[in-house]
This record gives sequence, structure tokens and C-alpha cells, in this order.
Amino acid sequence: MNLQTPSQMFQTLSSFCDTILSNQPYDSKTHMDMYSTSILYSQQSQGNAQKLFQLIHQKCVMKLKILLKETQKINSKIDFLRFYITNYKLYFIACQKISHVFSYLDRFFIKQQKAINGEYSEPVFKHCMSLFWCDFLRANSTSIVKSTMNLLLAERIDNNTQNRELINGIMSLFLSFSNSEIVTISLINLNIYDSYYQSEYIKAAESYYEDLNNYFKNYGITEFLEKTIEITELERQRSQLYVAANVQREFGEFLQKRFISEQCNFIIEKMESLLKTREKSDLKKCFTVLKDGEQIDSAISVFEKYCKEIGMEKVKYIMSIQQAFEVIKIIIEYYEDIINLIQECFGNHPSFNAGFGRAFREVINSNVKIANGEEMEILIPEYLAKYSDIIVKKCVGVDELNNKLDQIFCIYDFIENKDIFENYYIKTIAKRMLLRGNNEDLSQENIVFDRHRVKFSSSFSYKIQK
Repeated sequence: MNLQTPSQMFQTLSSFCDTILSNQPYDSKTHMDMYSTSILYSQQSQGNAQKLFQLIHQKCVMKLKILLKETQKINSKIDFLRFYITNYKLYFIACQKISHVFSYLDRFFIKQQKAINGEYSEPVFKHCMSLFWCDFLRANSTSIVKSTMNLLLAERIDNNTQNRELINGIMSLFLSFSNSEIVTISLINLNIYDSYYQSEYIKAAESYYEDLNNYFKNYGITEFLEKTIEITELERQRSQLYVAANVQREFGEFLQKRFISEQCNFIIEKMESLLKTREKSDLKKCFTVLKDGEQIDSAISVFEKYCKEIGMEKVKYIMSIQQAFEVIKIIIEYYEDIINLIQECFGNHPSFNAGFGRAFREVINSNVKIANGEEMEILIPEYLAKYSDIIVKKCVGVDELNNKLDQIFCIYDFIENKDIFENYYIKTIAKRMLLRGNNEDLSQENIVFDRHRVKFSSSFSYKIQK
């Protein structure tokens, strides 16, 4: 190698560039010989490094022009896309090999403080890779993205996933031109991924969601919910495959705004009827969609109204009973029924619990209009105190007593006129203790009192103790 003239060295390196770019095999010894030759040639004259760089540039451009001509012979859109992905991978490997063989050029440009396209770091590799866009991909970029979006639409319509790898490959191809380790700064500044691929992906998704929103309105509520959940999950899967990782969250917000939120509006309209018929399976699906769309707060007013309506129906019924035990029993059943509904269908979500709490508080503290138009107090505080007295007398065993006390305390928390409850409660205790006498077992009374000290105020507990 050392016996070659500069002209012969240049020709040898030129031929080796052709070998690399044509993806022909060669052994490691040849690779290292070419590496040494490139160093020797570059060191003989300062201008030689520039000549080698121009040689590499011309060879890469020529290779890419040949590839561009070959694309004109491809009729199948699938083959067209695969051609670009396959040749990108081959070209990437070739550029890595060229970069290694001519790595002295990188050191030379850095040492001489000569930037290539504004780059001092690995200018050979980045320059060659940037040419892939400038001299090959850019010419058909619009057609490539359009074909890719058509494949994506076919997947969305038919749920045909056979081209997922291909679509992902095109996304990765465009995304690579945003990688500062692969291409030059000037190319990164063009925002190729955003301008050519991402923008079209968003447009395609927006059109698809708009069509879905119109089409879904023809479904019954059950199918509507199932389809909404299915589409949402599929779109999230697609975004992981077809959208750059750093903008997946942004696309998730777009999905929520343009699709899920629209579905939520329809769900909220139908939610009252689902609550009245207690379609629990559909209500669970409603909650899933509302949570995904971050529209739970918008649904709470509907839920709160429903809780209030059935609560007032219970109140009107118990006004005809006016028996403490039966009244509070119905109130407890109403309370536990809604709590179970929240746990079963709405994931025990705090907003649903808070909404029911407001409705329940209003129900048990309200007055009810009777036949002559007058308002009548429903006396829940008084009835709850009397109910507590009956429970202590009737309960058998500690577990049953504690369970009943839990129910009583739940209702107590929502009572506004607690002083009425306390007055009646103390009277019932006094009467009960007198009837029990001094010789009776007071273990249950002690259990109740221990619970009182935890639940009630110290002043009220003191009154009970006296």
C-alpha cells in the first residue's frame, strides 16, 4: 500500500467506496488496509482530505440517484415503502463503514476547525446520512407519507395489523432525521418528522375520529360504550408504534380532546337513564370512558341529581310510616345501596362519593311537602336516636353490634341538627339504664360507650357517661 502514488491511493479508495455502497462483502484486513490508506493519503497534503470528502459525497449522491430511479419501477405501494425502509438500513450500515474507514477525516476537520455543514463532530457520517434525505427520500416524501396513512386507515377500518411493522418502519425512518447523532444540525432544524409525518398522522387521526363520532351515534348505548373503549385502546396501541416516544403524551391529549371527550358528552346525556335502570355493566363502561376523557366531574351533577331523586322518593315513603326503626332502616338501605353502586360501578371514585354525600345530606335534612302543601320535618335525628336504642337492646354479639353502630355513625355524620340527636340519645340511654338495673350485664353498654368516645365530641361523651 505504501508503494502507491497519491493518484493510485485515491483510485483505490474510490473503488472501495463503491464496494461499500454496493453492499459487497469484504474482509477485515481489506477494511484496515483502506483505513490506513485514507490516513496516509490525507496526510500527504491538506487538500487531500477535502478531495476525499468530496469523493465520498459524490459517491453517496450517485448511489442515491440510482436508488431514486429504481423507485419509478415499483408499482406496489407496499413494495414502494419497503424499498425505502430496506435501503435506509443498508445505506445506514454503509455510512457507518465509510465513517470508520475515513475516520481520519473527522479528526482532520476538528483539528483544522473546519466545519462541514456546521458540524465538527463526525461530519463524514452525518453528512452522508443527511444526503439520504436531500437526494433520495425528500423527492417522494409526500407520496411515502400518503401511502403510509392509507395503510393506517385500512388498519383502523378493518383492524388488519399485518402492516404494523411497515408503518412503524416509515415512522422510524422520518424520525431518524431528528436525531442529532445521525444527521446534521441544518437537517434537524427542518423538523422533517413533525412537518412531513407527524402533521399528516394528526390530520388522518382527526378525520378518523370525526367520522367515528358521527357513526357511533347510530349505536345503542351498550355497543357505543364497547366500541369507544375498544377504539381508545387501539389508538393508544397505535400511538406507541406509530408516534415518536417524546410526543406520545401530546398525542394522548389529542386523542382525549378530539375523540374521548366527544364520546363523554354523549355518555353523560345517557347516564341518567342507565342509573335509573341500574345497567351496571354499562355504568362500569361509562366510568372507564369518563375517566379516560377526564370528564368525571362533568358527570357528577347527573349522578348527584339521581341520588337526590331516589332519596326524596324514599323520604316521601317513610313519612307514611313514622316508625323510627323502619324509617332508619330504609335510610340505611338507601345509603348502602348507593355506596355499593359507587364501589361496584365507579371504582369508589372520590368525586362520586362526594356527590352522593351532598345529595344524601340534603335528603335527610330536608323538609317534605305533605298533601295540604305544608312542609313537614322528617325527624331523622330523633328517629336515629330511637333506632340506636332499639339496636343496643336487640343486638346479639359484639360483631353485630359494631356493624350496626357503624351504620348509625355513617348516618350521624350527615345530620345537621346533631343537638336534637344528642338530646334524644341521652334520654334513651337514661331510660335504658334504669330498666336494666344494677345487676344486669353492661358489657354491651361499655362497647357502645367506647365507640362513643371515639366518634362523638368529648362534651357529648361526658354527658353519656354521666
